[in-house]
Amino acid sequence: MELCEKIYASQWNYYEAYRDIAGPPVGALQCSYAFNQHMLSFDDAWKFEGQFIARFAKESGLPLIIHNCGFKPYHIELIEKLQQEGIQIQAVNASHPLDIDWWVEFRKKYPEITIMGGLHVSAEMENGTPQDVENRVKEVIKKLGGTGRLVITPTCCMPWRVPLSNIKAVVEAVEKFGAYPINID
Repeated sequence: MELCEKIYASQWNYYEAYRDIAGPPVGALQCSYAFNQHMLSFDDAWKFEGQFIARFAKESGLPLIIHNCGFKPYHIELIEKLQQEGIQIQAVNASHPLDIDWWVEFRKKYPEITIMGGLHVSAEMENGTPQDVENRVKEVIKKLGGTGRLVITPTCCMPWRVPLSNIKAVVEAVEKFGAYPINID
C-alpha cells in the first residue's frame, strides 16, 4: 500500500500543477486497470485502485469520467460503490462489453450518466469500411442517442492503422444521424 500512496501523491501533484496552470477541470478522467474480472476480484481492485479513485474525487470535488481498460469491466459494481461514497459519475466509456444492447440496459439504469464510445477500434474502425463505420454510428445513435448524454467516440485510443476514410466516416455519420430530435428508421 505504500507504493499506492506514493503513486497517489504523484497524481495529486500532477492535478494541482494542471489546475494551477490551466484552471480547474470540469471532471476527472479515471482510467482504471484493476477493475476487470479477468485481473482481480472487485474487493482487491477496490483496495489497490478504487479507494484512491474515490479519495481523489472527494479531495478534488470533481465528478468522474470512468474509462475502464479491459474486456470484462466491473462497470456496475464500480459505479454503485462510488455512488455509495457520494461521488458523482459524469460519464462512462462504453468500451466493453461490446454488445450494444448491454449499454441500452445500462442507459435505463443510469439515465444521468453520459455514455462515451460505441465505436470499436479493432473492429469497424481499424478493419471495416466507411460504410461499416456509418452503420455502427447509426446503430449506436438509434439505440442510445434518443435521450441525449451520448458522445460518439472510439472505445479507446485508435491504432495508427485506422484508415483516415473511417475517421472521416464517423464525422459524416454523426452529422447525418445525430441531429436532435433523433429520428432514425
